[in-house]
Amino acid sequence: MKKKYLLTKEQKEAIAVTEGSHLIMSVAGAGKTTTLTSKIIEVINRKLATPEQILGLTFTIKAAENMCIQIAQKVKRKIDINNLQISTFHSFGNKIVKENSLILGLDTDFNLISRAESWQLLYQVMDEFVFENVKIGSSIGNFLDKLLDFIIDLKNHLINVEKFRKYINSEPDFSTYESKELREIAMKNFDVHRELLQVYEEYEKLKSQQNFIDYGDQVMIPVELFKQRPAILANYQNRYKYIFVDEYQDTNIAQAELIYLLSGEDKNVTVVGDDDQSIYGWRGASVYNILKFNQLEPFKQKVKTTSITKSFRTGQNVLDVAYNVVKDNKNRLEKIPKAYFKKDSKVFAFFAPTYSDEAEFIVKEIENLIKSKNFSYKDIAILCRKKRFDEITISLDKKDIPYEIIGGRGFYYRPEIIDAISLLKLTHDPGDSIALVRVLKSPKYKICDRDIFHLAKYIISKDKEYIKEIKSKNRESEKIIVKNESSVKNNAEIGSKNENLVENRTEFEMENKTKF
Repeated sequence: MKKKYLLTKEQKEAIAVTEGSHLIMSVAGAGKTTTLTSKIIEVINRKLATPEQILGLTFTIKAAENMCIQIAQKVKRKIDINNLQISTFHSFGNKIVKENSLILGLDTDFNLISRAESWQLLYQVMDEFVFENVKIGSSIGNFLDKLLDFIIDLKNHLINVEKFRKYINSEPDFSTYESKELREIAMKNFDVHRELLQVYEEYEKLKSQQNFIDYGDQVMIPVELFKQRPAILANYQNRYKYIFVDEYQDTNIAQAELIYLLSGEDKNVTVVGDDDQSIYGWRGASVYNILKFNQLEPFKQKVKTTSITKSFRTGQNVLDVAYNVVKDNKNRLEKIPKAYFKKDSKVFAFFAPTYSDEAEFIVKEIENLIKSKNFSYKDIAILCRKKRFDEITISLDKKDIPYEIIGGRGFYYRPEIIDAISLLKLTHDPGDSIALVRVLKSPKYKICDRDIFHLAKYIISKDKEYIKEIKSKNRESEKIIVKNESSVKNNAEIGSKNENLVENRTEFEMENKTKF
């Protein structure tokens, strides 16, 4: 069961700020989300806004669900949890796209495609181009992963096809580079981008034809819509009186722009974050969103800044070590973390020559802690990169030490289980190309990405030939039908003429009978 802590003086001060733009700077473990949730509860309890007028944005579905539950449980009056718009950025963006799908040129039943489906579309696009400057490398899979990341990164920076094309068409002046080497690198990169523009264009075209949107579209499309349709933007600005954003240091350019647009002027916007915890630059997050929050429109000179610096998570020694690591960073907001609890833990370092040696050392330390009888297994945590899980778990298994992997993908994501599931999927649907690729790449068949790519190209070409053949046969069938219709028509005309002849002959015979 989770321990309940009283709010600190700093948290109470932050919660009391209920009007205007508000930046809450936090240290690790200081209760960022708790503070934000408590502030939403305060706004509802004081009747400053109804639940429908509140927009809360965070980065995980679990965090959004927990915030909704906490709010519903702690507000003084009964509210419908479904009226709360607490969600992830992408879920909220998807809602905007759905509400305006027809204006955006999408059918109401548009599909949000997964990364795997985006990957497949790029696979199709690759068949259309022969690259001169883009280097595919030995692994088609790795290349397509990087290509998809490139497209997502463009969208995270609000660079659609038109903007990317404009950049390519306005070729920069490379003569300004003083270094010949740098000039050559810049020219080479530009040639690569020119070819990637074609891929981006074709990918977006295929998506549009099939009524698809992808992960990056969920935020970029609403931003573009709001900029192009001020009346629609005004509607959403009026809908949400208060905006709350969690983990603001992890927002990218597109997400920050969405907040700026929704805020307008004289809006109640609260963002909470810790610039020292900004670790998602590799996926487009910009720490400058939080560093420059009080310098950008529409928040300039109107932002109230408060700090929460007491950490519930760790002791002072650990906090001091962490602070010494980041204190000299050039781009950061100064805040000194303080431990909430007096009880502290020791910090020491161990350097192992190999990963296996490190894993063995960890296991021995755990055994010593358990033997001391002062600790149980549930008191011990091992933090590591996902790639290091296997090495450590092997050592734990050898000593029969029980463990639970948190943050790993679990049983159904183990490679051998995915292979088995893919085989079952293929028996049900032989046309499941994602499952087929997984099976072909499995240890049993070991077909490399390049061979799969060329196999896919061959299949696509055969599909095109087959479709062409079917169309040709359909045209022949249409000709036969037309000919048959013509024959039937001619026969009908002949029959009609024969009937006329018979009628005329009968009349002639009758006339002659009367005459003779």
